[in-house]
Formats: sequence, structure tokens, C-alpha cells
Amino acid sequence: MNRAELLLPAGVTISVYAGTPNGLTAEGACNAFKVIYVGTTATKYVSCNGGGATYSFADIMGTTLLNLSVSASPMTICILDTTDLTATVGGTLAGSATFQWSATGPGTVTFTPSSTNQTPTASFSTAGSYLITCLAASGTTSKSASLTVTVNASPAITTQPTNQSACVGGTATFSVTASGAGLTYQWYKNGVSLNPAGTASTYITPALVIGDNGATYYVIVSGTCTPSATSDTVTLTVNPVPGCTITAPASACAGATGLTASVPDAGVGAIYTWGITNGTIDTGTGTNSITWTAGAAGTATLSISIDNAGCSCSDSTNVTITTAPAITTQPSNQTAYVGDTATFSVVATGGGLTYQWYHKTNAAISGATGSSYTTPTLTLADDGATFYVIVDNACGVSVTSGTATLTVTEAPALTEPRHALSFDGSGDFVETGDLDLGAQGTLEAWIYITGFSDGAAILHKGGDTTGEVYSLRFGTGGQNDQLVLVINDGTTADTLTSDTDLSLSQWYHVAGIWDGANMSIYIDGVQDKTQAQTILGPQTSAQNLIIGAWDDSGTNSFNGVIDEVRVWSAALDTDIDDIRDWMCKKLIYDDPAGTGHPY
Repeated sequence: MNRAELLLPAGVTISVYAGTPNGLTAEGACNAFKVIYVGTTATKYVSCNGGGATYSFADIMGTTLLNLSVSASPMTICILDTTDLTATVGGTLAGSATFQWSATGPGTVTFTPSSTNQTPTASFSTAGSYLITCLAASGTTSKSASLTVTVNASPAITTQPTNQSACVGGTATFSVTASGAGLTYQWYKNGVSLNPAGTASTYITPALVIGDNGATYYVIVSGTCTPSATSDTVTLTVNPVPGCTITAPASACAGATGLTASVPDAGVGAIYTWGITNGTIDTGTGTNSITWTAGAAGTATLSISIDNAGCSCSDSTNVTITTAPAITTQPSNQTAYVGDTATFSVVATGGGLTYQWYHKTNAAISGATGSSYTTPTLTLADDGATFYVIVDNACGVSVTSGTATLTVTEAPALTEPRHALSFDGSGDFVETGDLDLGAQGTLEAWIYITGFSDGAAILHKGGDTTGEVYSLRFGTGGQNDQLVLVINDGTTADTLTSDTDLSLSQWYHVAGIWDGANMSIYIDGVQDKTQAQTILGPQTSAQNLIIGAWDDSGTNSFNGVIDEVRVWSAALDTDIDDIRDWMCKKLIYDDPAGTGHPY
């Protein structure tokens, strides 16, 4: 063999072997030696002479026999679409190359017009990822190349939404599960799209109202591929929340039977659970209305819980359990003067009490339905009248009080007017001695009022309001027809104002008493007002007691007649009717006991 010099391309190495090197199969009779070149892409061999594959030195120097590349357009498609495949070949054997396409993936691939076409169209039975391979061959030389095609499915709903039930004021949740690429969601209520809240795989309603009952919902799922998928239509049931307000009597008698309690009807399927303390349920425990029996006197508590299709409520109410009424303090006889009024009262036990007062003729007195009754202005015709009261309650057993008698007399007349003191309200007064009183005292007098003026004094010791020692006088402003009793220890003044408004041209017996604990005002022998005494008693003072004015200047003088004035250094004992007793006695000289100072 002649010697030859070869210019080798970069990256090529030539090795000369005798025989069959590296396990390569000899071709034909050419097995004297092999020439191997190693390039950047492959290892090839050639024989020295005929009888097999004989290649020129140009082949040895790197000329390509066959190369192959493949492409797809597009590389990503939808299940209903196709992709165009192209095999591109080159090299000295390109012209004689044949082609074979194949695929591996989750489904079947169809090559049109055939799998041996150089540029077939591929369609796919199932979405997924496919490895597409093309094998190009010419003689004993072949090349293969591959690419991956992604096939996306159209949206498909795998879990449908379901019907939902909820309560008024609650919410309902609808959801869907779907497959596909690039999924989007649009929910609809009664055929109207819900935006923006209804654009996810799950839709939560706003707070529900009864008007939402029966509403229908569905969702359309869209994606990268068409067509979109529409879900089943489902229905929302909205149940009302039951009403649990219990209707029951406010009170009942101990042991009473046949009592009722009820709640509004919660509809078909509602479950009612009643409870009671201090009593028993007789009928209707599983309904909206029960009958029950009351327990002992005290309180019975009725309770209810209602459930209807998951909508629930609860409530309770107290019923006062009473006994039949009983009178603990009977009305007492009363004595009054013509022109006055009289008050009768009763004290009774039992719940839910009602009262009705009756006159001596057994006639019910209109409007006299309280625990006390005050007569109209009395006349002598009312003398000897009797009164009683019937007390009743829900127990249906009434009790009648004892009978009280009214005694009406004429007010004492001024039989010796020469002994009365008359004041014209223009500075008149009578000045007496320096009469200091201690922790107890009583001021009383008969008065006949001709005119009212602010602060008009009946009995007064001390100066102005800041220097008062003790005083029985009238009020000021809108109270100048009301009696005022004042005692002052020099630091604090205790002041008591009567409830009664006195009238002009009428005789009154008035008294103010303090006993170290309480101070009181009496009008015509009847206590009008009392309150706690906060000071020990009035201060001492060198000033004299003034009748009919505040001081010896005639300030705040009285307008009318004052008679039978008494000043006591003791609190008259009202328990033995001292006030009423003394008001009916005329003083001629002096109190022989030495504790009173009559004028």
C-alpha cells in the first residue's frame, strides 16, 4: 500500500489496527487492517479494499453520511388539535433516507398520512406528555431524533357541586373539582353571574335571607383548551330560624294544673325540647304547646330549645308561683273632721294581688283598687260609714278584710275668741321669753289663715334662716302654703316640709315634733310627714321666742289668727294620741306638769 499523508480535521484521531480492532466486525474479506476515526459525533470504521463497505478518504476525513433533526409545530396543543411534525435530514445518504415515526405516552398517536411520511400530522387520543421519535435510515446507516409534545385536556368536572341547606342569617358553600389546564371559574345564581365573589372553585354566599330559599347555582369552568365545562345545577334551601319566645302566664297559684305555655310553630320537622323547674310538664313535650302543673310557692322556670333542619334557638321565662292572699294588717277605724279626708289601708301577702274597696252600702268604690283608699272631702253625713276591702289574686281565692268605721266630727270652734291672737301680716308679733329646747321638743298651735306669704312664722326663735334656733313656719316660693319645721344646732339645720298644702279661711291644728331620732309634722292630729333627725337638737340662744313673726322687727309676719300655742320641752307621745288629745283641750292657765308653756 502506498504511503499517503492525511490532513485531519480538528478533533479526529486515526488509529491503524491489524486484524479486527476492538471487537468490530470485519466486512467481507477486508480484515487485513481497519482505519478508525473518532470525531465529535461518532466512531466509524472503513475497510482497506472491496468486499464490504468501502469508503473514500474523504469519508474518513469527516464527511457526514446521514444526520437528522425533528420539530413539531406547535409543541403544546389541546386534545382536539393536531401538531405538524417535520424530519430534516442531511449528509451524503440523505437522498435515500427512509423515515419511521413512533410515540410513547398515555394514549394513542395517529400519524397522518402515515408514520413513514417525512412530515406527518400527529393527533392524540389522550391528554398528556408524549415522546415523539423519528428514525431515518439509508442502507445500514440510520439516525434517530426525538422531541416532546404536551397535549392539554379540555376542562372536565370531576366532582359536581351538591345541593345545600342553611339557616337564615347563615351562609352556604358550593364547590366544584375540575381537571384541565389554566382553569378559571364563574358561578351563577338563578342564571346571573356572581362577580367578583364567584370566580373560584368554591363559592360562599353572603348572609342568607328567606328570599334565597330555592335559589339555583351552577359554575362554568373554562381553561386553556375548549370547550368549557358546565356543572350540574344545584338548589339552595334556606330554613327560617325558629322563634323561641315563650308565651306563659306571669304568675300562677301553687299546685295549679292545666297551665299552658307555647312558642310559635317552627314548621314541619321541628324538634321541640321543653324543660321546667318547680313544676311538671303534663302534655305536649314534643310540640310547640304544653300544659303544665305549678310547684310550690316561689318561681317556676320554663325553658325551650327548638331545632329545625339545623336551625335552632332557645329561651326561658320565669313564672311567679303564688299562694292565696292573706291579710296581715287589717284596716283600722279612722277619725276626721268635716272638710278633711280619711285614709284606710290594708297589708296582704300573696303574689299578683288585686284590691277592691267597698263602702258601707256594700257598693264597690270606683277606682279604689289599691292597698289604701283615701275618701273624698268628708261631711257629717259620712259619720259612721264603714269600709272594707276584698283582696284577690290569680289563685282565685279572695279574702275579705275586717270592717273599719269612720268617725266624722266638726272641727273645734273658737269659743273664746278674746284669747286668740290676730295678726294682719304687716309686722304684728308677740314676743315671749327665752325658751331654749333640747334633744326633744314640741311646737303646736291652732291657726286660721287669712293670707299666705313667704316664710310667715307661727312660732320662731332665732334670727334669719342662718340663725334659726327652732321654728314652725311656712315655706317660701311655691311652698308658702306648706308647713316647715326647722331645728338648728348652730352648724347644721334639719328642715322638714309638709306634703299637705293648707287652705285659706280654715282652722287647722298644727304641730312640729322632734324626739332625738325623728322629726315630724302633724296637721289636725294626723302625721303628715316625718324624717330622720340628723342633729341632737337646737342650739341655745338668748333670743326670745316670737309668735307670728321671725323677730321683734315683725319680719315674715303671719296673716291670720293663732290660738292655743303650746311649746313643750318633750316630744308628745303619739302612741297614746297626745297630739290629738291636747289639740282638743283648751288651756286656760298653765300646764300643771310644768313642761308646757301655753299662750
